[in-house]
Amino acid sequence: MDKAELERVLERHWKELLEYPNVLSVSIGRKWVNGEETDQEAIVVYVKRKIVPKELLAPRHIIPGTVEGVPTDVVELSPEDYELGDTEVSRRPPSTQRKMAGGVRR
Repeated sequence: MDKAELERVLERHWKELLEYPNVLSVSIGRKWVNGEETDQEAIVVYVKRKIVPKELLAPRHIIPGTVEGVPTDVVELSPEDYELGDTEVSRRPPSTQRKMAGGVRR
């Protein structure tokens, strides 16, 4: 799927994704698995916390694994992840930092 089609899928579903509990923002990005970035494009869903194991959540609170065939990647953000300036995250090697698209859609 090309970038333009990924953007169209996100455009069709961003509002419903923002309605899930704890969701802060959504974007297009690379999927990460076990701390490693993959070559697979995904809809990245940024959440405040992954506070409850998936198996304990009500089905309506679980972000889908795919949206129109596009995989999702749920990324937990903590306050230090979005602080500006010299932070613990900014001092990490670039290869270990997650990339985050700026902006919030509402």
